[in-house]
Amino acid sequence: MPQYHHTLLAIAVATNTPVILWGEPGIGKTATIAAIARSLRLPLETVIASIHEPSDFSGLPIPTGDEVTFAPPSWAVRLAREGKGILFLDEISTAPPAVQAALLRVVLEKTIGQFRLPDSVRIIAAANPPGLAAGGF
Repeated sequence: MPQYHHTLLAIAVATNTPVILWGEPGIGKTATIAAIARSLRLPLETVIASIHEPSDFSGLPIPTGDEVTFAPPSWAVRLAREGKGILFLDEISTAPPAVQAALLRVVLEKTIGQFRLPDSVRIIAAANPPGLAAGGF
């Protein structure tokens, strides 16, 4: 990725602005995110969207008496425990449309089911153009 892209991405992360990286496979999107997380000393959790179901973003249902609660996924718990970090949603364009739709609440509201991520968690997504993504949408 060109250096000015690194700078723009670092500004987006620093200002807690959700961003999507769009580009061909192999241009260094994932490596760039890892480098930014290291340089800002932020925990990084990577979620590969294409291997998840929509229900994975609403929490695991747990019956408790007459109610059902939803346990958040481990990556969300780790970010909440740290109180800050980067949630990197990778392979968005190879995730089925239903998964992409489920991720909207995560990106826009930082909410997974009944669980809310701290405001200080940054969200970055990455995608390949559908024509270059295996089974892309």
